[in-house]
Formats: sequence, structure tokens, C-alpha cells
Amino acid sequence: ALSLAAMLFYIWIRFEWQFSLGAILALFHDVIITLGLFSLFSLEINLSIVAAVLTIVGYSMNDTVVIYDRVRENLRKFSDIKIYELTNISINETLSRTIITSATTLLALVSIYLFGGEILKGFSLAVLCCKQNRGTHPHDTARRRCLSGDQGQLRPLICPHHP
Repeated sequence: ALSLAAMLFYIWIRFEWQFSLGAILALFHDVIITLGLFSLFSLEINLSIVAAVLTIVGYSMNDTVVIYDRVRENLRKFSDIKIYELTNISINETLSRTIITSATTLLALVSIYLFGGEILKGFSLAVLCCKQNRGTHPHDTARRRCLSGDQGQLRPLICPHHP
């Protein structure tokens, strides 16, 4: 619980509040979906499932921070573009990285599921179903959470020269 609070605090101070709110909501969304699916199908939640949830949190945080950093860089670089277009540019710039990460993770998770034994099946199933299925979910969440106000205009605190 302390490490989760520290991560949330880090996100809150590292990014402006619109980005922080999106990252925190995406993080809670991933955890709730994972636990909800296990509850819905009456699957046992054991230590490997807890490890899977922590893995999902790690992946979600990593993807979100990479995307938000790119959006923040592009806010400084392109001061005359609307936030919606800028977010699309940022997502396209990070999409290949996300696809490669998802593909290599998928290979590892399938191997763990097939050859890891009964104990690791829950772990690999949780991460496969709840994170890998949504491949670029953080990209979509990043875009939706960053846009606020009328016509997707974001007034960034980090770039004072942005109109």
C-alpha cells in the first residue's frame, strides 16, 4: 500500500493534474478489471494473482509515463497545435514501442502458461487476459484523460509559452 501511494504521489508531482488524473484512473481501472474478472469467474485469488496485479500495475505505469512524457515533450516542441492533434502525434510516436513490448510480453506469458506449471497458470492468465488484450489501452486512456475543456483544449502548466 505504501509503494502504491508513493507511485501515485510521484505521478501527481511529475505531471500536471490532467495527466496525473488520467494515469491514476487508468491504474485503478486495470486493477479493478483484473480483480473483477477473477471474481466474476470465481477464480481463486492467490499469491501468484497478487503478483500478476502488481505486474499489471507496473506495465500500466510504464506505458502511461512513456506516453505522457512524449506528450509533454511535444507540448514544448509544437506550441501551435491543438492538444488532440498533438496527442495523436505523440501516440503515433510511441505506438511501435508499445506493440513491440506487448508482443514480447505475449510470447513470455504464453510460454509461462504452457510450460510454467499449475502455480503460474493464474499469473499468466491474469496478465494475458487483463493487460495483453488491451494492447494499446494506455494510449487510448492517455488521449481521453488529457483532453479537457472545450474542443479538447488543455492549458498546460508545464509550457508557459503554449497559447
